[in-house]
Order: sequence, then structure tokens, then C-alpha cells
Amino acid sequence: ALVNLIADERAAPEILQHAWTGERLAAATRDLTGEALDRQRTALVRVRERLGHAGASRSAAEAVASVLQSAQ
Repeated sequence: ALVNLIADERAAPEILQHAWTGERLAAATRDLTGEALDRQRTALVRVRERLGHAGASRSAAEAVASVLQSAQ
């Protein structure tokens, strides 16, 4: 999952569509208790920090537009 790539660790369980079963979903949900849940929360905070503030894509688009306008 993209979130795991950004976190550079297993922040969220991944169950591929062809391998999805109710039992696997239940097992992944059971795994998210106690210390595992704390690790997931920490990893997701790290993902949020790496992605930056809200509106980052707008800021990037504005920077590209500015460079393109100055090149004309």
C-alpha cells in the first residue's frame, strides 16, 4: 500500500484483492490492538509529516506555474 511505502514500514495491513477473505480481514483487525495499534499510529503520524501540510499539491502546482510563466 502507498502508505507503507511512504512510512518505509508496515503502517497498515495489506490484503491484495485476489487474496482477500473474511478470515484475513478479521486477523488483520485483531492484530491492531495494544502495542501494534500504537506502532501503527506512530507510523501514520510519520506519514503525515512526510507528506507535508494540507494543500501541498496546490503549492507544487503554483510553483510549477510560476516557473513556466517566468520562462516565457
